[in-house]
Amino acid sequence: MYQSYFNTAYGALRSALDRITQDVAYFTDESRLRETVEYRKQANERLSRWAPFVGISLLDDTHDELAETSLANLSELLAGLIAHKSAALTEGVGAQEDLDEAVRLWRQYAQVVSDSNEVVTASRLRIEEFKTTLLGEDVAKIQGDLNLLDLTLVRHSEPVLGMIQQLVDGESKLKDAEKATKSARLSLTTQMTDTLTKYRTNLNTHLRNMGALFAIDEIKTNFLGSAPRTDYGISLRGKSVKLTGGVPSFATALSEGDKRTMAFAFFVASTLADPLISDKIVVVDDPMSSLDRSRREYTIELLVQIAEKSSQLIVMAHDATFLRDLRRALMRKEAQRAVSTIQISRSKGDYSAFDSVDLDRECESSYYTNYRAVDLFVQGEASDHITAAKALRPLIEGYLHRRYPGHIKPDVMLGTAIDQVNQAVSPSPLVHAKAQVAELQNINTFAGKFHHDTNPDFASADADEDSVLAYSKRAQALIHGAPQV
Repeated sequence: MYQSYFNTAYGALRSALDRITQDVAYFTDESRLRETVEYRKQANERLSRWAPFVGISLLDDTHDELAETSLANLSELLAGLIAHKSAALTEGVGAQEDLDEAVRLWRQYAQVVSDSNEVVTASRLRIEEFKTTLLGEDVAKIQGDLNLLDLTLVRHSEPVLGMIQQLVDGESKLKDAEKATKSARLSLTTQMTDTLTKYRTNLNTHLRNMGALFAIDEIKTNFLGSAPRTDYGISLRGKSVKLTGGVPSFATALSEGDKRTMAFAFFVASTLADPLISDKIVVVDDPMSSLDRSRREYTIELLVQIAEKSSQLIVMAHDATFLRDLRRALMRKEAQRAVSTIQISRSKGDYSAFDSVDLDRECESSYYTNYRAVDLFVQGEASDHITAAKALRPLIEGYLHRRYPGHIKPDVMLGTAIDQVNQAVSPSPLVHAKAQVAELQNINTFAGKFHHDTNPDFASADADEDSVLAYSKRAQALIHGAPQV
């Protein structure tokens, strides 16, 4: 019953819209005005026979052009609203401004018929009055005629003529304004069509370069409502998807990643097309996410273009690796401009503060972090020998995993890895490391004291700096493949 009720209601709504469409087509057809003109000719033929005997006026065509323009504009306005309603039947269409404009245009057209009817009605009364006077002289009637003559003199006096001329001038200006509006709308439509065609080309270029599997199908302009607007659709796997209505739905046709890609393409196209971009600061917030990996390199390429054209580019992101790659690209291109990297860090009292950040260090692997700790100590650039000592064991573990990928079991300690090497037999590539087993064990024995805090009587400070330096050099020699002495 629920489905039947709403199916019936929907059908009734569609039927009502069809009736309205027919009514609009009938009442706004240009033949309506031709019929009015034909009726006027017939009326003037009859009135002209009485004109020599009765003070009556013939019907004129002063406002025909204004009525024609009003009827044409009304037809265009209503047709646009009906088309929009047909595309989205269950949505509200139009605004109060559309209703006011439609009423105004209809009244301008209807005024022509109303004025003609008033003249015909007044003339008919005078003719009937004249027929009555033929039966006998009427003093009151004569007095009325005199009064009418007095009013006629007033009508043709200078002040009244001036007001009537103002009315005529106003109507002429209104007619010119209606024509100008129609011409401006046509010019704007042409200009927007040319602009949007170029805009669509740029959008699809960006989408294609970002690996999107869809494209902008069409971009059209219309004047539904109080201002010009633009509608667009997409082409997905050879099928057209409209912005509103239709199957499949625009809301569900694209994945979240596709939607982000399209939004970014619109942003880039509009930003790069901005003629005032050189005077603007462009801020981009988190342009990359896990959904956008396929467009990583092209996104960097576009951001570099924006940086070259804008006054300043600010990019905020959570992906340190992306920011590092963007900084490198900017430094290659922006040789004459400074590239700064800043992070927001936690400060005292749970506040946030701006701080400097080393993106290369943020993005380095744990293996490289351990290697750098040992190398800086060996080179004398760092004096913390405990940090270097703690890095020895994971450094050697990382070295073995990298030299023999897939052959050292994951998540095993260095001692277990050494046992694997010691027990290896040909053709396992681990046999090539057997010559290093003794050295590996020696380094492991020393480094293990710093890697596990299992001896409550042992303090890290007990390890002297010279021992750490010696074992650090031995670890580096092992990694670098230096011959054993």
